[in-house]
Amino acid sequence: MSLAGGTPGAICWTRSGWSPQTQRRDPAIGFPCLFSVLQEGFAYTMSSKAEKKQKGSGRGSSRKRNAQAALATQALEATLPASEPVPEPEPEPEPLKEEPEPVLEEPAVQKELQKPEVDVKPFFLSRAVLTGLADAKWTEEHNAILEHFAQDPSEPILTIFIDPCLGLKLDLGMPIQTQNQIVYFIRQAPVPITPENFEATVQFGTVRGSYIPALLRLLSGVFAPQIFTNTTWPESIRNHFASHLHRFLACLTDTRYKLEGHTVLYIPAEALNMKPEVVFKDKELVQRLETSMIHWTRQIKEVLSAQETVDTGENLGPLEEIEFWRNRCMDLSGISTQLVKEGVKHIESILRLAKSSYLAPFIKLAQQIQDGSCQAQSNLTFLSILKEPYQELAFMRPKDISSKLPRLISLIRIIWVNSPHYNTRERLTSLFRKMSNEIIRLCCHAISLDRIFEGYVTSSKEDLQGCISCCHAWKDHYLRAVQMHTQYDMSPLMSRMLLLCHSYRRFSSRGWVLDQTSIFAQVDAFVQRCKDLIEVCDCQYHFARWEDGKQGPLPCFFGAQGPQITRNLLEIEDIFHKNLHMLRAVRGGILDVKNTSWHEDYNRFRAGVKDLEVMTQNLITSAFELVRDVEHGVLLLDTFYRLATRETIRRTYDKKAVDLYMLFNSELALVNRELIKKWPYLEPYKAHYSGQAQWVRILRRRIDRVMNCLSSAHFLPHIGTGEESVHTYQQMVQAIDELVRKTFQDWTSTLDKDCIRRLDTPLLRISQEKAGMLDVNFDKSLMILFVEIDYWERLLFETPHYVMNVAERAEDLRVLRENLLLVARDYNRIIAMLSPDEQALFKERIRFLDKKIHPGLKKLHWALKGASAFFITECRIHASKVQMIVNEFKASTLTIGWRAQEISETLLVRISGKRVYRDLEFEEDQREHRAAVQQKLMSLHQDVVAIMTNSYEVFKNDGPEVGVLWPELCG
Repeated sequence: MSLAGGTPGAICWTRSGWSPQTQRRDPAIGFPCLFSVLQEGFAYTMSSKAEKKQKGSGRGSSRKRNAQAALATQALEATLPASEPVPEPEPEPEPLKEEPEPVLEEPAVQKELQKPEVDVKPFFLSRAVLTGLADAKWTEEHNAILEHFAQDPSEPILTIFIDPCLGLKLDLGMPIQTQNQIVYFIRQAPVPITPENFEATVQFGTVRGSYIPALLRLLSGVFAPQIFTNTTWPESIRNHFASHLHRFLACLTDTRYKLEGHTVLYIPAEALNMKPEVVFKDKELVQRLETSMIHWTRQIKEVLSAQETVDTGENLGPLEEIEFWRNRCMDLSGISTQLVKEGVKHIESILRLAKSSYLAPFIKLAQQIQDGSCQAQSNLTFLSILKEPYQELAFMRPKDISSKLPRLISLIRIIWVNSPHYNTRERLTSLFRKMSNEIIRLCCHAISLDRIFEGYVTSSKEDLQGCISCCHAWKDHYLRAVQMHTQYDMSPLMSRMLLLCHSYRRFSSRGWVLDQTSIFAQVDAFVQRCKDLIEVCDCQYHFARWEDGKQGPLPCFFGAQGPQITRNLLEIEDIFHKNLHMLRAVRGGILDVKNTSWHEDYNRFRAGVKDLEVMTQNLITSAFELVRDVEHGVLLLDTFYRLATRETIRRTYDKKAVDLYMLFNSELALVNRELIKKWPYLEPYKAHYSGQAQWVRILRRRIDRVMNCLSSAHFLPHIGTGEESVHTYQQMVQAIDELVRKTFQDWTSTLDKDCIRRLDTPLLRISQEKAGMLDVNFDKSLMILFVEIDYWERLLFETPHYVMNVAERAEDLRVLRENLLLVARDYNRIIAMLSPDEQALFKERIRFLDKKIHPGLKKLHWALKGASAFFITECRIHASKVQMIVNEFKASTLTIGWRAQEISETLLVRISGKRVYRDLEFEEDQREHRAAVQQKLMSLHQDVVAIMTNSYEVFKNDGPEVGVLWPELCG
């Protein structure tokens, strides 16, 4: 911070406008504010000194203080340029009475208010010096603030600055945010500001840069030299003020450089140009120098005790330890350099001549600084070997850190064995604890709490498991190193063998005795915190269907209670999300193992989860109330399987699995009851033996379907009831298979081994049930045999070899039988359509058709191959021709019948019931009607004659017998 009234090259306001500031720098312009501070501090100092003598002074002390204040004012006025008016210092308040601040008399104020207003804006702007002020925009708002400050006596200060975001700003007070440059105007008296009283009322200046360094530069460079070299003050006042100023400068110097992490000793310049032989006689000056040495001693003690502070740091890592020793080395080296400066040595010589009691402790601490500097340099040298490995860890995932840990432990062991100063048990324990902190910090960086609470369950659990594995690996490597070094130390033989290796000569001479509990206390707590977060992930998977950033599909529950179960499940999810939101808003850091509030919030979350577990148990129980078959139960168990990993829900899950196996046992009992039946109902198209075997196989398939459903349900728990059910199933399957094999053996024992001879029969035969019709002459036992063979082959049984020759022709015989059925159907249909008289009429054609069919009745057998096809074709062709003739004959007969019926229904007389005939009208009407009827009857007769003529053409060449029958049929 710099306080000045002008800056080279800056812009200021003049009466003619904005213009560059002249090359003027008057320190006195920026001094009134500091002058007031010093004056008040001096008054306070005098007050403190006077209070010590208050017992014997009485009223005279007040007069003495007033006199001292007046003298101090004169002394300070002498240090300032004569051109700058200095306000008179306010009198020191008495212990029991405060003097009122000087104010202008009321009549004078009234006179000023009566004067016409004069613009004081140029007075402010001409003294405002800011970089970039020329480009700033002055607005009416700025005018209003400036006018308000000038006219309102209650506003003490006005500041002008340029905000990086808002531009030019005027504030009635100090800015909230730190600014690089500030112009301030301070009101010294509670009166309105006018051009006449501006110089006497307003104190102004510019503040630039950091405040504390600027204040130190100003005091050290301007005020302190003038105050210390001033000889016009009374001796007592001068000594007392100089003492307090030295203390203030010492504290200010210490504060200024501590902000940068350095320790700088304040060296008083008051006695530097004086010989020690002269100075040590001035007791007041020696006392002030002793005060500075006391401050040096306190600073050095703070530096020497800084190691305790870094050791107790709970969150620091090895890199911070290395940085601490680097800074400590620089700090101690800097202090060592300052201790050999001429000013420090000069003060030491003065205090040595004065036989000061503060010199010996200071010299002792100075020697400790020298030793501490060497120690810090040594520690930094050894600790530097850890810097590169730890920097590599910063870019590694927790799962990859494990391979680097043995090397780090070995490096720490090297420091332990070889470092002359960093080999204490406390420091090494602290270093290992910092290594634990570093591992925890790296694991925390790899864990994303947002992803955990947003449902990325799978990836988050992998990260947490990686962190837990990393922490366990760190502890295992450490314990392995402890065991290895402990064994080396306990075994003399091993120690002698290690001594042969130069790199291990010092290695075996030290044991490994560290506080393991403090090293891994936070690691164990962090592992437990990771396990808690894994439990949170599991709860999201169980109760909210979160997998990896996406919710799984909502289960579909069928049945009458399906919608209600779904609503209950959604209610559980809503309650869980509320509990999860409360846990996410936990106070403090979730991954901070020192955050004790986590345990309360997590226990509250666990209590909510237990309530959800009870609700889920009730939901599972209600869902299984309507389960009546194993398949339905397996689907429900599959739906709730994701919750079965929780111990409380697992018990309910296992109970429902037992109920499921009980349903399976009931199914087995029903199948066993069916097997006990000796003669099951079989469909007519099934054979006796193979049908019974197939029925048994269907029963097995019934229990196989249930068993396959249970076997594919990998989520079913292994319980005793399930094993018993499986054993019962296996026994029943074995009994069913044995029954099928026995049935097959019974069937094979009934087979005719020479069944091929059953094919030596004619293809057709005269029907015994219906005279004059045909039947297919195929052995029914062969048909039963073919059905048995077909079903046994479906049951994967091998057909006996002695019926293979017949079985191989089963398909050909079936086709032949179907074709012969067509022949028999055609023949039988013709016979069925004709009456006995009509059969006599068609005797020639039926005789011709019988000749075609006769080979199938006598000559052609089922065993023949090939000849039957020609026979069937010929028979069907001739049968179709006869069928066509029969159809035409039947159609003609039907048509003649319709014509005869129409003739019979025709009336020869027409009488209208509503007409009255006159004279010969009735006879004339009947004549017209008979003529029309006669024409119609002749037409019908001609149609009948034509039809009968066409029919006769078919039979006229059939012989005399048919000729005799024709007139009879026509009559």
